[in-house]
Amino acid sequence: MRVEEEEYQKEIAQMYLVYTDYSTCALLYYEGKDEYELWLYQKPNGVASNCELLLALLSDKTRNVHYTNDCS
Repeated sequence: MRVEEEEYQKEIAQMYLVYTDYSTCALLYYEGKDEYELWLYQKPNGVASNCELLLALLSDKTRNVHYTNDCS
């Protein structure tokens, strides 16, 4: 997926879906920045999701974790 800056239609990132189970989480990767982004579809409960465990194996960088309950 290409992410473009809205006003000038300039590419600002290339994002790839690394993993999703379609019910609890999605893990995305930004090429060029070598960064991951984690989206949780359910409120965190202290137990690591599959995506969180995978992210811990793939990267030791600071993690960006987002939560939304508006995925359907």
